[in-house]
Amino acid sequence: MFDLYALPDNFPKYDDAKRYRRNPFKRVKLLEDAFKAEIDYGRFIPYIQLHEFEGLLFSDVEAMDEVLKPFHGGSKLTELKAIRDAFDSPEEINDGDETAPSKRLLDLYNYYEKPTEGSRIAQRIGLDAIRIECKHFNEWLASLEALAIYR
Repeated sequence: MFDLYALPDNFPKYDDAKRYRRNPFKRVKLLEDAFKAEIDYGRFIPYIQLHEFEGLLFSDVEAMDEVLKPFHGGSKLTELKAIRDAFDSPEEINDGDETAPSKRLLDLYNYYEKPTEGSRIAQRIGLDAIRIECKHFNEWLASLEALAIYR
């Protein structure tokens, strides 16, 4: 699992993928295909997370708020909903230095700790809900699940 935002510029097809700047799904698909070709091992199934892990958490902003509000000075649900509603998918939430999903959480709450709070939020949301909201993530998981069928 790699983060699109932090990919190094020597990643396979990195420059070619820039032409899809406005379509992160096409951009990631091109990069994943290039990475798979570079590794050239049939069992390797690459996954590049559009932007950040926290994008997946925007699948359920109410769950996010429930986990974070007791420790961070109250509810920010209205603000979380506004962020989520500005994008077609949680996976598309912007990847800029100040607008990345984790930065948005840090702006709303006093602090945010990915290892503890991120995992608690993901657990509260549940994998099924994340898969419904995040098509690229779901496609990757489905490809992994398909491996079990062919064993």
